[in-house]
Amino acid sequence: MPHRSMPALDAAGQSLPGLLRDLAARRAHQRAFTFMDFPDLGSTGRSRTLTWAQLHERARVVAVRLRATVRPGERAVLLMPQGLDYVVGFLGCVMSGVIAVPLFPPDQPGHENRVAAVIEDCEPACALVTEAGAAAARAYLEASGAFRLPLVQVDAARPGDPSVAADAELAWGDPAPDDLAYLEASGAGSPQASSPPAPRAPRPV
Repeated sequence: MPHRSMPALDAAGQSLPGLLRDLAARRAHQRAFTFMDFPDLGSTGRSRTLTWAQLHERARVVAVRLRATVRPGERAVLLMPQGLDYVVGFLGCVMSGVIAVPLFPPDQPGHENRVAAVIEDCEPACALVTEAGAAAARAYLEASGAFRLPLVQVDAARPGDPSVAADAELAWGDPAPDDLAYLEASGAGSPQASSPPAPRAPRPV
């Protein structure tokens, strides 16, 4: 079969949400991310993949759910394990203008004190969780006094949801290059403000 070249992308001057929209339109079925999970020592690994179109749609749905829960500029802690849901949640924050605070599941051994310190410092308006981790996150937040913090489940936000307007993302406008995108916790637990680097168009694989 003849090789079909991918349409060229120019990332210069584009925001991260703008580049993601462009990739979803031009390379819809191309692999965007693959996550390998090794549930035990004897595992040969299990892979899960999202195409650019799937990634954009899932992140867009999370962004709409975030906009319905908190205001742009407020903070959302990511209380999730590594995986595709984490990527979706982070990009949903960027698309919605909500400041992401990447963390860990609160029940992950060895991280309880750091999670508590960051939550106290950054004063989040909501927490992003997975369906599997929602109960543990709720129990942890209630025990730490943050029982009013709403949870947004990233894997419960399904593409094709009729409540999500197709043009909602465009109506918000893209973030400016120097807008605050996420807070990165230092070793002591205090969050440090960060803006995303200029996006680069990925190479076809």
